[in-house]
Amino acid sequence: MPVTTPSLEAIRLYRDILRTCRAFTWTNEAGERWGVVLAKSARKEFEMNKFLSSPEQVARSLLVGRSALDQTQERVAQKQQDISAGNTPPIRK
Repeated sequence: MPVTTPSLEAIRLYRDILRTCRAFTWTNEAGERWGVVLAKSARKEFEMNKFLSSPEQVARSLLVGRSALDQTQERVAQKQQDISAGNTPPIRK
């Protein structure tokens, strides 16, 4: 297994977040697509944390971010399965 640096892991996490944001196609009350809102929020978080210098803080931020992304991906997948099975009405676009 290749060794990754914190900066490479951060880039990988950010790209994974952006890919996941594509699944959010419906709009919010202001008419903005949720995927765009979430991508902006992720960018803001990464910008705020880019100057972390403590290895512990960096590792903690990456772990929290990865955990949140994994949970979100699981929920999106479950919702898509529910919609496919006819268990819930589809999300309005």
